[in-house]
Parts: sequence; C-alpha cells; structure tokens
Amino acid sequence: MRFILLPFAVIIFAFSYGIGATAESVFTENLALGSVNAQVKSLQRILNQDQDTRVVNSGPGSPGNETNFFGLRTKSAVVRFQEKYAGEILAPAGINRGNGYVGFFTRAKLNALSSLTQNTVEARISTASPINSPSSPADMIESPVSQDKNSIL
Repeated sequence: MRFILLPFAVIIFAFSYGIGATAESVFTENLALGSVNAQVKSLQRILNQDQDTRVVNSGPGSPGNETNFFGLRTKSAVVRFQEKYAGEILAPAGINRGNGYVGFFTRAKLNALSSLTQNTVEARISTASPINSPSSPADMIESPVSQDKNSIL
C-alpha cells in the first residue's frame, strides 16, 4: 500500500510547492495595459526568463519580483516578445509590429513556451513515478472571439 501511495504523494508535493507549471502558466485570458491578475504575474515570469524580453532589471516586475499588474513596462516587454517571435505571433495576424496586447497568437506562443517548461518538469517527475503526465497546456488554447487584428494578438 505504501508503494502505491508514494507516487501520488510525490506529485502532490511537487505541484503544491510550485515545481509544476500547469495551472499558473496556462494563459486563458487576453491581457492588456491595466490588467491585474495572476496571469500577469505568470506573463512577467516568462518574459523575465529572456534578457531580450525582460520587464525590468530591478524593482517591481523584475525577476523574482513579478507583480499582478500589467503596466507600461510589461506592455513594452510584450512588444519585444511579439517582435522576437514575429513569425508565430504577428505574421498570422497580418501585421508587422507588436502592440503589447496579449491576445490569441501571443497567448499561444506563451503557452507553447510554458509547455516546454512543464514537459521538462513532468519528465523529471515521471521518472520517479509510473503515473502518466497530464496533457499539454497548449491543448487548452481558446480560439479567437473576434477577427479584429488587435484582438487576436
């Protein structure tokens, strides 16, 4: 009985203490200047992983000091992110400059990057456990509600 419960305990412990990236890193909402929620904090964490898209080097919004507030610095970082991945974010929308709005294509790229992080963590967990890992958060991307080019970024 102990051996059956051990894998479950490992997984619960891992996800309870932030080792897993599932719920926090799946972007399901469009985000824009003025947004305040936990997805903004996750957005800042992903942006801060890359020097090219870092929100700010120190203070609020910096690595380890991410916030729930989508301000001008976050918007600027999103523009850099959109332009860095222009082929996957901007080109499908038919535009060539980022606007800082986190819509469908930007969320899809963020979820893909989150999925890479999650798959790395799940691979480590699955080697310690015979339980299959959950499906990729990239499978949970919502389709765009509007065909307006700004709403699908």
